[in-house]
Amino acid sequence: MNHSTLTLREYNGIQIPQRPDGYINATKMCQAGGKQWSNFIRLQSANAYVEALEIDLQMCRSKIILTVQGRGDTVEQGTWVHPDLGIEVARWISPEFAILTNRWTQEIISGRSPLPVQKPIAALPSSEERLRTIRFGMDLLQDLGGIDDRTRLALQDLTRNILLEDRLKQPALPSGERFEWNISDRAAHLGYRPKSGDLTKIGKIAAQLYRTRHGKNPPKHEQYVGGTTRMVNFYSSNDLDILDEEIGAVMGRA
Repeated sequence: MNHSTLTLREYNGIQIPQRPDGYINATKMCQAGGKQWSNFIRLQSANAYVEALEIDLQMCRSKIILTVQGRGDTVEQGTWVHPDLGIEVARWISPEFAILTNRWTQEIISGRSPLPVQKPIAALPSSEERLRTIRFGMDLLQDLGGIDDRTRLALQDLTRNILLEDRLKQPALPSGERFEWNISDRAAHLGYRPKSGDLTKIGKIAAQLYRTRHGKNPPKHEQYVGGTTRMVNFYSSNDLDILDEEIGAVMGRA
């Protein structure tokens, strides 16, 4: 994103970036109001509002709530929300902030064209490409002196998981977007290298938020971890806001 296209708002001394299409950084909004986005999005009323927006705007949840995990770019980092949801977040913070946010939104959308479609998440390379990469890496390590047991086990897990993907039978999306993510794959996609303890922390909170939203546990699929088969939680593209928010929160503290 070009920073020159962002409008920097300010509330309680905190700068809150807003895009030309009206999307606003909800993470910064909550920070300015002394609150946390994760507390807002776990509210039943907040999820009901998002569901109503999905119907009214004919947009999926992952387009209404966008999470940007930056790599040193603090302006773009955080959760961005559709302007209609931004006003609802502001109302949750305070009536005064709601009035101010509504004014900001009216200013920025005055005379503009309809909201553009957000770019989909890049699809992973094909299974064949990833297996070729693993083979190349193994050959290279052998040439450099061999593969230790820990690395061999990790490569075995990765290979088995790639071969198991067909068993998940995930429906293909027209955009090429990946339909389901587990925590470790999503964290790696966002540029993080979480340890086992980090994954446990993220998993507990993300599962709790999922149960609050859907009234049931996240779906589980088979995956190889540490040389053994385990059932791990998976999250659909509509729930990436839950996953990305908690990954960012935990890894930001790591």
